[in-house]
Amino acid sequence: MEELTRRRRVADRFLDYPLVVMFILSPAFPVVLGGLVLLGIGAGLCLPRIWVTSAAGFEPEVRVRAIHLAMAWRLKRSALRYEAAGRLELANRAWRRAVGYNRANVETVQSALGCFLRLKDPGRGLVRQAVSQAFWLMRLTSTNRASLDIVSAVFLKSNAPEVTLAQLRAHQAQLSPAQETSFLKALFLVGRVSEYHQRWKRVGQGLPPDPELELCQAAYDAGWGPVETMTDARRRLQQAQENPDRRAFACRLEMVVCAKLQDADCYEANLRRLQDEEKDLLTDYLGYWRLLASVGRLAEARRLAEDHLRPPANAWEVMQMGTTLVDLSAFDYAQRFFARYAPALADVDDPETGNLWVSYADLLLQMRKWDDLLALGMRMRTLPRARSMLTGYSYFLEGRALLASGRPEEAQPSFQRAADASFPIPAAGMQVASDLLRLGYPELAEKVLAPLEKNLAGSPRYWETLFEVAYTLKRDEALLLRAATKARALEPQKMAHDINYAAALLVVRQEPDEAAKITLTFLKAHPNSLVARVDHSFALTMNKRFPDAMAILQTINPKALGELESTIYHLCWLEVHFGQKQFDQAKEDLKLIQTKYLFPTQLRWLEDIRQQVDANAG
Repeated sequence: MEELTRRRRVADRFLDYPLVVMFILSPAFPVVLGGLVLLGIGAGLCLPRIWVTSAAGFEPEVRVRAIHLAMAWRLKRSALRYEAAGRLELANRAWRRAVGYNRANVETVQSALGCFLRLKDPGRGLVRQAVSQAFWLMRLTSTNRASLDIVSAVFLKSNAPEVTLAQLRAHQAQLSPAQETSFLKALFLVGRVSEYHQRWKRVGQGLPPDPELELCQAAYDAGWGPVETMTDARRRLQQAQENPDRRAFACRLEMVVCAKLQDADCYEANLRRLQDEEKDLLTDYLGYWRLLASVGRLAEARRLAEDHLRPPANAWEVMQMGTTLVDLSAFDYAQRFFARYAPALADVDDPETGNLWVSYADLLLQMRKWDDLLALGMRMRTLPRARSMLTGYSYFLEGRALLASGRPEEAQPSFQRAADASFPIPAAGMQVASDLLRLGYPELAEKVLAPLEKNLAGSPRYWETLFEVAYTLKRDEALLLRAATKARALEPQKMAHDINYAAALLVVRQEPDEAAKITLTFLKAHPNSLVARVDHSFALTMNKRFPDAMAILQTINPKALGELESTIYHLCWLEVHFGQKQFDQAKEDLKLIQTKYLFPTQLRWLEDIRQQVDANAG
């Protein structure tokens, strides 16, 4: 009682501070208040999405709630228990839910896909979810080698060999045995049978036994092997269809054989077997329609394509369907198809999202639908996912539409904004650079190409386009030579790269012997080509072989040459006349050379020659 009285006397001093009074009079109040504070802190930490689980620099940043992290951990434990007990369906469900709670955790996504691969006969819904997760894993890991085995196997199990092929081709020089097996299967299923056979001969014997790969070889014998093996190989394929675990795969292999033999009825029979098993996919129908078109039943193929009712499941299927419609010349329906499905499927976390927009734009470009193209470019920037990948491309589409509509002054700023933007999808950047060069904007094309090198250093097309840009701009001979050298190293068998390399050597006035060898090979292949004769004459003059060069130059009518070739022609004569100390003729040659077609190195050489000619001419 005395304690309470003492507390009241103390509390009376703080009557203006009710909270202090409560602390003094009620011993339990600080405990309750502290609990409430801790509860608030806990709620603040658990409920808002403040925990970043994606890697640094990953876009879009993935944030989750702490409670979701706890749920994901609990579900992972459940999934592992189900797997240990052999209850794979329940394990797969738990893994998928765990991914839903923490989708940026690479280990969880990999485990979910690994469980999917162990399912004996997943339904369409599970297949679609697995494909979506595989695409997401590719984004999370930038398709590193650790995830390559998993995603390639998932795409193959999901009957998307085109995607498997695209992912593995970039690493085809150093594939693991499992990846090599998937790569070979994908090559056959997409119809690249010749490439399949060449690779099989090189690596097949070193691979572990695989029943499906053995069926691929049987299919090869049935359609491409010796006549005496075809009947027995075809029988093996049909026997494999009696095995429920191999039926769908064997049907698809036989469909490839049917396409080779132009047997539409056989293809249709296998397609119906897949329908009966509910294993039919969009790609199966696409192959059938293409086969019908190739055997002269184009109208039937178009009708079936336009009557196909099953909607596409993802951006990749939209792209494949749209491309096939274009191949069938169903352009108007293709445009309606893209317009219907692209907006819904092209703003999701799918690596094919950007390619879908590019395919849609390609169609509008082919159809010359400039107003629609302009609207498409603007719309891309209203969708967050498309905007993050294709801002530069969208501005290019705007500029292209404006230019084609007769508004070049409005197109220029759009092209400039495109060149200033980044291109997370290198293929889109390559297309923009190529088109800018073709449309007469080489400076902007060069600006687009420069940052793409880190992604496209292994692409011959990249270096070839960069060579064309450098040759058009006529200001960086070092870049010209580097681009020509890289392209030639990547495709040494391609004569066009050899000719570009020789041209670069002639510009920088290096290795004249090598330039002469290359231009001679070109001349022998095209003896009537004026360009071939001019180029070889140029190489001969640099080698001081003046009589040989003159013999060729005298066969050329300069009036039949364009301005660039005419300049090189007169450069050749200048080199001949100057080398033979015929300074008066050299002075006349100088008058006919248009310096706008020369590089800085050539201009410096020309100025030196001019001074010597002026000093010695009569």
